[in-house]
Amino acid sequence: MDFDTPALIVQNDAFVVTGDKLLQMFERLEVAEFSVKSLIMSASLGELAPIGQKDIDDLRKKFLM
Repeated sequence: MDFDTPALIVQNDAFVVTGDKLLQMFERLEVAEFSVKSLIMSASLGELAPIGQKDIDDLRKKFLM
């Protein structure tokens, strides 16, 4: 695993995160937990509508660069 993939889900078992510092790893774990919780809670609203690659690229430019 490299830092391009900072998180890994072990099927039906665990969640592994990486990072340079403990706080960074905790933040990544917290984001993953919130994301999963949001997906589970929103399931009753209907089918998921994934965003396109352009939107993903725009978000990466805004928040990661």
